[in-house]
Amino acid sequence: MKREAIFDETGTYRYSLKRKWGNDRERKVAFITLYPDNADEIREDYVTSKCITFAKKWGFNAVECLNLFSYRAQKADDLSDLDKEDAIGAETDRYLYYGTRNADLVIAAWGKNVFHDRENDIKQLFEGMDLACFSGQENHPSQLQFISYDTRLMPFELESEEPYLFSAFPSLYR
Repeated sequence: MKREAIFDETGTYRYSLKRKWGNDRERKVAFITLYPDNADEIREDYVTSKCITFAKKWGFNAVECLNLFSYRAQKADDLSDLDKEDAIGAETDRYLYYGTRNADLVIAAWGKNVFHDRENDIKQLFEGMDLACFSGQENHPSQLQFISYDTRLMPFELESEEPYLFSAFPSLYR
């Protein structure tokens, strides 16, 4: 497996984590979670392992883990204690933009604890994109650590009052 992690020069922010297996043309799933934990270019953490398992199950051969906040935290409360810019990180939106546009499938998996008015930022960043998610609460996508491997994907619409519209999503992921 090829492994890559992109950090800032201090190691405080992880902007991207990539895994690729096999020699075929890259078919990538991008997972967008709330914040990075302990995974790096050598080791996986629980969430990264789940991303890889889901991608393999669906027939993909690459994963990119991206985050709404790139500050490496142990818990979500660590983010709310920081200023918005410090929690997000200087290069986060750039990696989110390019990482999601180079993916065959983009999964929103950040949960409902989004701080610093970040939801308005991501509505602009992902405008016009097809996003998927696992069902969540209160119109927020579920976090990966709380779902089982047999949970089905559904479309996720950032602008909608009712974002979980089952009809227009490819049957492969139902």
